[in-house]
Amino acid sequence: MRAQAAAALVGWVDGRAVSDLIAAVGDSDADVRRAAAAALAYYARAGAKVTAEQKEKASSALDRIFSANDYPAIAGAVTYFIEKGRDGSEKVLIAALDSCGTEVMAEFFLNCGNAILAAAAEQWAVRNNYSVETWPGYGSGAAGAVWGSGG
Repeated sequence: MRAQAAAALVGWVDGRAVSDLIAAVGDSDADVRRAAAAALAYYARAGAKVTAEQKEKASSALDRIFSANDYPAIAGAVTYFIEKGRDGSEKVLIAALDSCGTEVMAEFFLNCGNAILAAAAEQWAVRNNYSVETWPGYGSGAAGAVWGSGG
């Protein structure tokens, strides 16, 4: 599985790794799945410089991850799912935050423009003794994600 973990890292550089990343999201190691999903999210996003086929493969793999409730992988690709902004997806996103969320993930939720996710982020922060902040314009930058902005 080390080869698949390496593929996740290489995936950030070369879109030809999409097939290896798809294999890596099936790994038994949650950290490998999280990293592979993050790389796939990069390729599935609208501005990625990859072929339409690679983008479609990455998007399909992420949709399967979401349907399977693979919370570590969902956490890795959280900006992709926020940008998709699918009605009713909040419950699964919140479960991923509760299961394996981070302060950064909570800040994505808080600043994405979705009131349900923002409330969940605030509750998660209280339960985990974190302080998360609202940043004006945060979702409009490269680091943030805006609910429903990715179609």
